Amino acid sequence: MKTGDVIDLGGVPLEFYAISEEEEREQAMRWGVAERPLSPGRTLAYLMIFQIMMCIQCLPGREGPDMAMIAISFAISSMRLRISSISITTKILNNP
Repeated sequence: MKTGDVIDLGGVPLEFYAISEEEEREQAMRWGVAERPLSPGRTLAYLMIFQIMMCIQCLPGREGPDMAMIAISFAISSMRLRISSISITTKILNNP
């Protein structure tokens, strides 16, 4: 991308241009800074709650093999989330 490039997004032209460091600082001051950083642990917890709700929603009216497949899929997904949360926590703790 270069200054002056135009991209058409659904009929709306979007033009890119460079801004100075002073303009960038002014924008940052106007937009503000996040009051608190995002928590990867909280995000993973919300995702886990959503997955539990989806699992519960999928179970009623299912036969044995279908229920087993849903339970296995949920277990694999849960293990993946736990491994991700451990990995993220380890990276955070190891970076001062």
